[in-house]
Amino acid sequence: MVAVAAGVDRLAQAPLDGKPLRGDLSGFRSLRIGSYRLVYTFDRRRNTIEVVWLRHRREAYR
Repeated sequence: MVAVAAGVDRLAQAPLDGKPLRGDLSGFRSLRIGSYRLVYTFDRRRNTIEVVWLRHRREAYR
């Protein structure tokens, strides 16, 4: 879980580092943290990040 905490810290510094998602997940972004995927949204106006889910990559987009 140390890697997850580091990933969240990274997002706080650079919220657009995550990959923009497409299709049904348009509007969300994904950050790779080892074999996990953190899916989140970033609201530029309020300068806030909302974590939607953190899942192992084989389960993340099902």
